[in-house]
Amino acid sequence: MKLAQAFALFPLLAVPVTTMASTLGQGTTLAGAVFVNACAGSQAFGSSPWAGDAFNGGATDSFVNCSSASSVVGGSASVSASNSGSYFGHGFNNDASASAAPGILHAGANNNASNASQFAGAAANVGFNDTLTVGGGSGTGVLILPFFVDGSLSAGGFSGGADLTITAYKNFNQIDAYGANTAAYNLFNSLNTTHNGDVFSSWDREAIEWGTSANDINSMLIGQWVDMAIPITFGQSFEYGIYAEVYMTQSSGSYFGPTTQNANFLHTIAYGAGSYVMQGANKITDLNFSGTSAGIDYTQSLVGIPEPASLLLCLLGAGALAVRYRPARR
Repeated sequence: MKLAQAFALFPLLAVPVTTMASTLGQGTTLAGAVFVNACAGSQAFGSSPWAGDAFNGGATDSFVNCSSASSVVGGSASVSASNSGSYFGHGFNNDASASAAPGILHAGANNNASNASQFAGAAANVGFNDTLTVGGGSGTGVLILPFFVDGSLSAGGFSGGADLTITAYKNFNQIDAYGANTAAYNLFNSLNTTHNGDVFSSWDREAIEWGTSANDINSMLIGQWVDMAIPITFGQSFEYGIYAEVYMTQSSGSYFGPTTQNANFLHTIAYGAGSYVMQGANKITDLNFSGTSAGIDYTQSLVGIPEPASLLLCLLGAGALAVRYRPARR
């Protein structure tokens, strides 16, 4: 994507919407479009959905404020949410924001609470879908898409943590460890499990997680490449999605006292050039890409490109854009 193309996305900011559909997210986002979701509140953060599924179904209720949006094809979107109050006399305040253009994701969240027992928290979910055809070979293989992750996590006080998860989808399903996905899953694990000693690739699907905890690793600066692995057939069109989630939560049990968490990936999670295909032990680098619905130039890196998402987030923080969903007072 050229610089002029990136700034051309600015007029295509989507207006936030809310819905009760639990599948809101990757599965409801058009090929070539982006999805963003931000939630903040209390008593709703005991568990987190996978990156790519909107937290709380994207819906505001009596305990959490949420704002969600999808862009038009090739467009960008940005949302924010905030909440403050008290629960059984314990005060809290938190916020989350998310912004994306195709190939470039931003997410951040903060949580501050006077006592860990109230389960205050915040979450942001962001990603994009694209259709793509890869040429330069024949048969099947595994496409490696490099992304640069630049941000920070911190967790302090008496309980709770701050996490970032990134995962990959193909044809509306998370890439797992089975069947036609096995080679991609195994390659993904071999490429990503030892970054800085702080990346965890577990479960049975292609997902990377960074985490900090008030009771363990308190803070983490992240500036590293990750490699998403997509099984492909040369010359055949497919749809894929890359989604990220930041998540602030508090622990249950005998933890009492102030707690605070922060995640700042408002700088960037961005596609970088240098994609290749692995066929067994053979590495194919002379590739050509066509059919992209998102308008991404896969031969060009988006890392470090000033694009509208950064500007939008600054404006949101200043209250300059009227895109925040404000529910009725409780």
